[in-house]
Amino acid sequence: MKKHELEERLIKESLSGNAESFGELVRHYERFVFNIAFSYMTNYDDAFDVAQDSFVKAWQRLSSFKGVSAFSTWLYRITVNTAKDALSERNRREKDSEIDERVPSELETPEEKMLREESARQLKKALDTLDPDMREILVLREFEEMSYAEISRCLNIEEGTVKSRLSRARERLREILREQNPENFVKTVKEKERRGN
Repeated sequence: MKKHELEERLIKESLSGNAESFGELVRHYERFVFNIAFSYMTNYDDAFDVAQDSFVKAWQRLSSFKGVSAFSTWLYRITVNTAKDALSERNRREKDSEIDERVPSELETPEEKMLREESARQLKKALDTLDPDMREILVLREFEEMSYAEISRCLNIEEGTVKSRLSRARERLREILREQNPENFVKTVKEKERRGN
Protein backbone atom coordinates (compact mmCIF):
# COMPACT_ATOMS: atom_id res chain seq x y z
CA MET A 1 0.00 0.00 0.00
CA LYS A 2 1.36 3.42 -0.96
CA LYS A 3 2.05 6.03 1.69
CA HIS A 4 -0.79 8.38 0.74
CA GLU A 5 -3.23 5.46 0.52
CA LEU A 6 -2.24 4.27 3.99
CA GLU A 7 -2.56 7.81 5.32
CA GLU A 8 -6.02 8.20 3.80
CA ARG A 9 -7.12 4.93 5.37
CA LEU A 10 -5.78 5.92 8.79
CA ILE A 11 -7.50 9.31 8.60
CA LYS A 12 -10.79 7.69 7.60
CA GLU A 13 -10.55 5.18 10.43
CA SER A 14 -9.60 7.94 12.87
CA LEU A 15 -12.64 9.95 11.82
CA SER A 16 -14.70 6.90 12.75
CA GLY A 17 -13.28 7.10 16.25
CA ASN A 18 -10.48 4.55 15.87
CA ALA A 19 -7.85 5.75 18.35
CA GLU A 20 -5.34 3.11 17.25
CA SER A 21 -5.36 4.44 13.69
CA PHE A 22 -4.80 7.96 14.96
CA GLY A 23 -1.95 6.59 17.05
CA GLU A 24 -0.36 5.37 13.82
CA LEU A 25 -0.65 8.88 12.40
CA VAL A 26 0.97 10.26 15.54
CA ARG A 27 3.89 7.85 15.27
CA HIS A 28 4.36 8.77 11.62
CA TYR A 29 4.37 12.54 12.24
CA GLU A 30 5.79 12.85 15.76
CA ARG A 31 9.29 13.86 14.62
CA PHE A 32 7.83 16.29 12.09
CA VAL A 33 5.64 17.96 14.72
CA PHE A 34 8.36 18.01 17.37
CA ASN A 35 10.86 19.69 15.06
CA ILE A 36 8.38 22.40 14.17
CA ALA A 37 7.56 22.93 17.83
CA PHE A 38 11.24 23.08 18.72
CA SER A 39 11.90 25.70 16.03
CA TYR A 40 9.60 28.00 18.02
CA MET A 41 10.22 26.94 21.60
CA THR A 42 13.98 26.14 21.34
CA ASN A 43 13.50 24.06 24.46
CA TYR A 44 13.04 20.29 24.48
CA ASP A 45 10.53 20.17 27.33
CA ASP A 46 8.38 22.98 25.97
CA ALA A 47 8.58 21.58 22.44
CA PHE A 48 7.45 18.19 23.73
CA ASP A 49 4.46 19.79 25.45
CA VAL A 50 3.56 21.72 22.30
CA ALA A 51 3.82 18.56 20.21
CA GLN A 52 1.49 16.71 22.58
CA ASP A 53 -1.00 19.59 22.61
CA SER A 54 -0.88 19.75 18.82
CA PHE A 55 -1.79 16.10 18.44
CA VAL A 56 -4.61 16.48 20.95
CA LYS A 57 -5.97 19.40 18.94
CA ALA A 58 -5.53 17.46 15.70
CA TRP A 59 -7.58 14.59 17.15
CA GLN A 60 -10.27 16.97 18.36
CA ARG A 61 -10.39 18.84 15.04
CA LEU A 62 -9.91 15.92 12.70
CA SER A 63 -13.41 16.34 11.29
CA SER A 64 -12.34 19.75 9.94
CA PHE A 65 -9.71 18.14 7.71
CA LYS A 66 -11.28 18.09 4.25
CA GLY A 67 -8.30 16.83 2.27
CA VAL A 68 -7.97 20.06 0.27
CA SER A 69 -4.36 20.35 1.43
CA ALA A 70 -1.99 17.59 2.49
CA PHE A 71 -2.48 16.21 6.00
CA SER A 72 1.07 17.34 6.84
CA THR A 73 0.17 20.92 5.88
CA TRP A 74 -2.98 20.85 8.02
CA LEU A 75 -1.02 19.39 10.95
CA TYR A 76 1.78 21.91 10.43
CA ARG A 77 -0.62 24.83 10.82
CA ILE A 78 -2.09 23.41 14.00
CA THR A 79 1.41 22.94 15.42
CA VAL A 80 2.54 26.45 14.51
CA ASN A 81 -0.53 28.04 16.09
CA THR A 82 -0.11 25.91 19.21
CA ALA A 83 3.57 26.85 19.45
CA LYS A 84 2.83 30.57 19.03
CA ASP A 85 0.24 30.43 21.79
CA ALA A 86 2.64 28.56 24.08
CA LEU A 87 5.45 30.97 23.29
CA SER A 88 3.29 33.98 24.12
CA GLU A 89 2.32 32.37 27.42
CA ARG A 90 5.92 31.53 28.27
CA ASN A 91 7.09 35.05 27.45
CA ARG A 92 4.51 36.40 29.84
CA ARG A 93 5.74 34.13 32.62
CA GLU A 94 9.44 34.59 32.21
CA LYS A 95 11.89 36.66 30.21
CA ASP A 96 14.78 34.25 30.10
CA SER A 97 14.78 30.46 29.98
CA GLU A 98 17.67 28.25 30.96
CA ILE A 99 18.08 25.60 28.27
CA ASP A 100 19.23 22.18 29.36
CA GLU A 101 20.15 20.06 26.36
CA ARG A 102 21.41 16.70 27.47
CA VAL A 103 22.16 13.95 25.00
CA PRO A 104 23.93 11.34 27.09
CA SER A 105 26.49 9.06 25.51
CA GLU A 106 28.54 6.39 27.21
CA LEU A 107 31.07 6.35 24.38
CA GLU A 108 32.28 9.94 24.50
CA THR A 109 35.06 11.22 26.72
CA PRO A 110 34.48 14.09 29.17
CA GLU A 111 36.35 16.38 26.75
CA GLU A 112 34.17 15.29 23.81
CA LYS A 113 31.04 15.74 25.91
CA MET A 114 32.13 19.24 26.89
CA LEU A 115 32.86 20.19 23.27
CA ARG A 116 29.56 18.74 22.06
CA GLU A 117 27.58 20.57 24.72
CA GLU A 118 29.39 23.82 23.93
CA SER A 119 28.66 23.41 20.21
CA ALA A 120 25.01 22.69 21.00
CA ARG A 121 24.82 25.81 23.18
CA GLN A 122 26.36 27.93 20.43
CA LEU A 123 24.02 26.56 17.78
CA LYS A 124 21.00 27.00 20.06
CA LYS A 125 22.05 30.57 20.85
CA ALA A 126 22.51 31.29 17.15
CA LEU A 127 19.12 29.82 16.26
CA ASP A 128 17.49 31.87 19.02
CA THR A 129 18.94 35.02 17.45
CA LEU A 130 17.37 34.33 14.05
CA ASP A 131 14.03 35.77 13.07
CA PRO A 132 11.23 33.19 13.56
CA ASP A 133 10.72 32.87 9.78
CA MET A 134 14.40 32.08 9.25
CA ARG A 135 14.56 29.64 12.17
CA GLU A 136 11.42 27.91 11.00
CA ILE A 137 12.59 27.34 7.45
CA LEU A 138 16.01 26.12 8.60
CA VAL A 139 14.43 23.52 10.87
CA LEU A 140 12.12 22.27 8.12
CA ARG A 141 14.96 21.95 5.62
CA GLU A 142 18.00 20.99 7.70
CA PHE A 143 16.45 19.02 10.56
CA GLU A 144 13.19 17.73 9.09
CA GLU A 145 14.87 17.35 5.65
CA MET A 146 11.78 18.46 3.78
CA SER A 147 11.98 19.22 0.06
CA TYR A 148 11.51 22.73 -1.29
CA ALA A 149 8.09 21.69 -2.60
CA GLU A 150 7.02 20.32 0.80
CA ILE A 151 8.17 23.48 2.58
CA SER A 152 6.35 25.54 -0.04
CA ARG A 153 3.10 23.71 0.70
CA CYS A 154 3.54 23.87 4.46
CA LEU A 155 4.33 27.58 4.57
CA ASN A 156 2.03 28.48 1.68
CA ILE A 157 4.79 30.34 -0.18
CA GLU A 158 6.39 29.94 -3.60
CA GLU A 159 9.35 27.57 -3.99
CA GLY A 160 11.47 30.51 -5.13
CA THR A 161 10.65 32.26 -1.88
CA VAL A 162 11.60 29.11 0.03
CA LYS A 163 15.02 29.02 -1.64
CA SER A 164 15.75 32.71 -1.17
CA ARG A 165 14.58 32.72 2.45
CA LEU A 166 16.59 29.58 3.18
CA SER A 167 19.68 31.11 1.59
CA ARG A 168 19.35 34.23 3.75
CA ALA A 169 18.75 32.13 6.86
CA ARG A 170 21.86 30.01 6.25
CA GLU A 171 23.99 33.07 5.62
CA ARG A 172 22.68 34.81 8.73
CA LEU A 173 23.30 31.68 10.83
CA ARG A 174 26.90 31.53 9.53
CA GLU A 175 27.39 35.20 10.42
CA ILE A 176 26.09 34.68 13.95
CA LEU A 177 28.26 31.59 14.52
CA ARG A 178 31.28 33.44 13.16
CA GLU A 179 30.63 36.34 15.54
CA GLN A 180 30.16 34.01 18.51
CA ASN A 181 33.34 32.02 18.00
CA PRO A 182 35.47 32.89 14.95
CA GLU A 183 38.11 30.24 15.63
CA ASN A 184 35.63 27.41 16.09
CA PHE A 185 33.66 28.54 13.04
CA VAL A 186 36.75 28.27 10.82
CA LYS A 187 37.50 24.80 12.18
CA THR A 188 33.95 23.69 11.49
CA VAL A 189 34.02 24.98 7.92
CA LYS A 190 37.37 23.28 7.25
CA GLU A 191 36.08 20.02 8.69
CA LYS A 192 33.01 20.15 6.42
CA GLU A 193 35.24 20.86 3.41
CA ARG A 194 37.48 17.92 4.34
CA ARG A 195 34.46 15.61 4.49
CA GLY A 196 33.14 16.99 1.22
CA ASN A 197 29.85 18.31 2.72
